[in-house]
Amino acid sequence: NQGQGNFSNGSGPVVFNNFIPTGAIPTEVIPLLVTDLTNTVENEMIAQTELYRDFGLGYDSTGAITGTAYTWYVISSTNLDANGEWSQQYAGNTLGANLDASWLIKFITDGETYTVTSRALAYYFGSVLQTRFFFESGQRIYDSRTGTVISDFVKVLKVNSQPDSSAPLYTDYSLSIVGQPVQSDGYVDDFQVLVSYQDIDNDGIADNPDFFDAIVAPAVNTNSKLVFFEKTVDFDNLQRYLLVNPARVNTNYATEDAIELVKLEFVDGQIFYATQEEKFFQLVFSGLNTRTLVDVTNEWLVRTGRNALYYQYRHNAPLTARIDPGTTNIIDIYVVTQSYYTQYLNWIQDTTGTVAKPLQPTLQQLTNEYQGLDQYKMISDNVLVNSVTFKPLFGPKAALDLQATINVIKAPNAVVSDSEIKNTVVSLMNSYFTIETFDFGDTFYFSELAGYIHKNAGGIVSSVVLVPLDPQKYFGDLYEIRSAPNEIFVNAAGVENVQVISALTSNNLRTAPGSGVI
Repeated sequence: NQGQGNFSNGSGPVVFNNFIPTGAIPTEVIPLLVTDLTNTVENEMIAQTELYRDFGLGYDSTGAITGTAYTWYVISSTNLDANGEWSQQYAGNTLGANLDASWLIKFITDGETYTVTSRALAYYFGSVLQTRFFFESGQRIYDSRTGTVISDFVKVLKVNSQPDSSAPLYTDYSLSIVGQPVQSDGYVDDFQVLVSYQDIDNDGIADNPDFFDAIVAPAVNTNSKLVFFEKTVDFDNLQRYLLVNPARVNTNYATEDAIELVKLEFVDGQIFYATQEEKFFQLVFSGLNTRTLVDVTNEWLVRTGRNALYYQYRHNAPLTARIDPGTTNIIDIYVVTQSYYTQYLNWIQDTTGTVAKPLQPTLQQLTNEYQGLDQYKMISDNVLVNSVTFKPLFGPKAALDLQATINVIKAPNAVVSDSEIKNTVVSLMNSYFTIETFDFGDTFYFSELAGYIHKNAGGIVSSVVLVPLDPQKYFGDLYEIRSAPNEIFVNAAGVENVQVISALTSNNLRTAPGSGVI
């Protein structure tokens, strides 16, 4: 209030929405992110898009870049470093050479449309083997005892030491679970969860936005606060990175040369991380006295974090799930009712928008319908009958990361129209994705679908490929898709998702940069 203290109505310039203890001293002000763009920034963005140029948006929180704190600024195409990791080293640079990587949002055009990408900071909590996490996405759990909505959480206990001290943490840190990592094939990694700050009073304001700094303190002793992931190939030949025990990786040496001096002291297979060069090496015995360091950087990932924490994990089950702690075994049975299957197919294949999406049969409905199963269970068992969850593929009613276009090349000398080819391909896909083809938890391989189409339409189709529509995916990313134990695949593609093309090119294949495909 310009140094005048309270306003004329008696209220202060700053109003607190929580109780403040007597004697409390404020130590930090964390301002909200400004989401309004100035007219100048908006006009610059309009000018860039009208010229179909690449550009980015950066955020100046201190005023060091634009002269005004908490403002957005435009990074032109000549200054934008579109592929670099976030850095403010060249923020506000106007000398060209594409050095500015301070963008939070980037706009990349192909001359006709824009692909918009935003940066994000995500916090993960994981377990190597001891704990598997479960997260009910899209469900709000109501606690009838307290009359509140509750959520899953991980609580880092105060018995843990401070990041750089033997003293215990000042308090327990509760982290809300907000999601789980999903692999490229749609399979959920249940050894990790995505966490965020808690908001106990649901006022939209973080109770402690600095929880990561309090638990990890990443800015201090950075080389000792590392978490490692090893690339593995599962039985379906799908590559994924799994969290490993930190004891497997030696981080005591900064360079490869330093490791070379001490490699005779370690056993065959030892993994090293050169902290200065940021590379991984594996010690390999190839003879009685021959020990070689092999660069395995492509097989490992490193992230900033902390290991070996004591924590409490709580998962809250929805009211539709019945758990009897007195039973010895809980047997989950998943069923597909004919009526639900028929209604779902009618909805997924509807193009008029007049057919409503059917509701899944509830646990109570299925329990009543299949109550005869209780006659065949052990006395100590509890049988839960659950409905199938269909996993639509490729069409507009599928999840964005599973939507795709089926590109087809007409067979030489085939006397059919493009419309006939599209209808034939969709009909074959519908017959392939029948309830008899797939079971719960199966894996879809596009090579098998392509072989089925060639076998039944080889006279009119010479080639068929699958191209993802998700801007973050490229050709080949959807050639193998897994389903969860309660899911079954269903075709959501229609004739609008099939394109008849004359040849396969990098444009209509959406090949990954640097793949070598022309």
